[in-house]
Formats: sequence, structure tokens, C-alpha cells
Amino acid sequence: MITNIFSSFVYNTILDIDNKKILEICNKELLNPSDHNQVDLPKHNQLEPLLDQIKTHVKIVAKEIGYNDKVKPVCVDSWININNAREIIKPHLHPKVDLSCVYYPLADNNVSKIEFLNPCQQIQYVIKTDKIDNWNQYNSVTWTIEPSNNKLIIFPSWLLHYVTDKTQSKRMSIALNYIL
Repeated sequence: MITNIFSSFVYNTILDIDNKKILEICNKELLNPSDHNQVDLPKHNQLEPLLDQIKTHVKIVAKEIGYNDKVKPVCVDSWININNAREIIKPHLHPKVDLSCVYYPLADNNVSKIEFLNPCQQIQYVIKTDKIDNWNQYNSVTWTIEPSNNKLIIFPSWLLHYVTDKTQSKRMSIALNYIL
């Protein structure tokens, strides 16, 4: 019998939300991005339905990973990225927060993917790739998720991640950090 220990996760779902207003707000905010292709997410009442849905899913994840019903997720910061902001193409994590989220209001075909690094990096020295038939959570050094429109991804903030290859396809993301 296999007992999973020291597990991590990535939660993803497709939100049922109309992106038209979200894209309009994001595009307006991104008219003058910093040289990092990022801007803070504005306080805007038309973003409330999106933020409410994201918070609902953060609560689902918190419950699934063992937090009690008294936990109240609080979003401590949020921002919009367009294409490949400089900070997101190198492996990084989000310190001092519990859960990180990324929502894709726009992700064209063949867009840059988000890749997660196995926290147990020693695995790369043990696993022989020519002997693996099925890549899974026990033998993968990385885990890649392809963005799509309306996709929400939630993961532990300590999990190293980055955006792969720069492509010419349009990708817009809204990132959020939560404490529980």
C-alpha cells in the first residue's frame, strides 16, 4: 500500500464568468504598464463577481487541505500581468502568504504555460527518464499547466513556479495572494 506523504497540489477550474468587462478594465489599466508588464489590480465594482468566485474557490481549497471553517481568506495583494512580465519568467514563490491564485481572462492558443517545480529537487538525480512509462506526482521534476480563457489556478504560495517560453500569443493573467 502506498501512503502519500509531504504532498503538494495545484487546483484548477474554469470559472463561469463573462470576461468582457474584465478584459476591458484590464486593458485600460495596462495602457501604461511598468517596464515589467504589470499593474496593480484596481478596486473596481465590476471586478467583484470575479473576486467573489475566486474567494469561493480559495475557501474550497482551504477546506480540502485541512483548514477549519473559521478560516477567512483575505486577499493581501493582486495584480495584472500581460504576456511575460519579467518577474514571472524566473522561478519564484510568494513569501508570507498561504495560497496564490492566477486567473486567465485571456489565453490564446499556444500561450506560455505555467510550470511548477517539485519541492523535492533531489528527485531529478534519482529518476531515470528512460525507465518511466507514466509521469505522475511521484516521479515528475516539473508539472506544467496550460492556461485557457477563464481558468483559475490555486496553489501553495511556497511552491516554486514560473512562466515558460515567451511566445507571441496573447496572455493576460490576474494574480492574487491570500492569507488564511
